[in-house]
Amino acid sequence: MQPEVVKDGLVHHWLYRYAGFAGYGWLALVVVAVLLGAIAGFGRIAVAWVGWSAVLVGLLTEIMLVVYRDGVRDLTLLSKGYDVWDRVVVTNWSVVGLFLALFVIGLGVIGWLVSVVARAQKTMEGAA
Repeated sequence: MQPEVVKDGLVHHWLYRYAGFAGYGWLALVVVAVLLGAIAGFGRIAVAWVGWSAVLVGLLTEIMLVVYRDGVRDLTLLSKGYDVWDRVVVTNWSVVGLFLALFVIGLGVIGWLVSVVARAQKTMEGAA
């Protein structure tokens, strides 16, 4: 349902021509995810690699869908005369610094909470 200029841009753009996986690769990965689920479900396989494989396939599928959607957005805006890659960006460093500081503090709090949970589970195992 995209305009012809966007369809043509998706076919001829270097990112989608050489990394064409973004167009239909997500569909192939969805098939792989369904097959992994069927193998695990019907075969009653409960090994760790099946779960990690599902996470990896899901992540790759999501990345491909995001790349493709981003291409549709960029090419649609470019067809209307707006190049998103040709913008002047002025960084607000105080906001970036505040974000990074709060991010590091948040990671510290999460680490502390994980350590509290780990110690509490060890105590519970010993009490039982």
